[in-house]
Amino acid sequence: AFQKGSPFAADFSREILCLSEDGNITLSEENWFVPSHECSTSASNNNVESLSVRSFKGIYIVSAA
Repeated sequence: AFQKGSPFAADFSREILCLSEDGNITLSEENWFVPSHECSTSASNNNVESLSVRSFKGIYIVSAA
């Protein structure tokens, strides 16, 4: 997600590799993402707002910097 030749690409790649090797990425996935074969039965989840372009404004700001 970085421009070609970005000085940040190598640092981020190295940190992602470290997180992956330590198992932290797997822990984050287990905490934040429900496996696709499981559905929530809670009625309170029916009031979830859909994502829009504005939902991703932080990503755009960071990637533009």
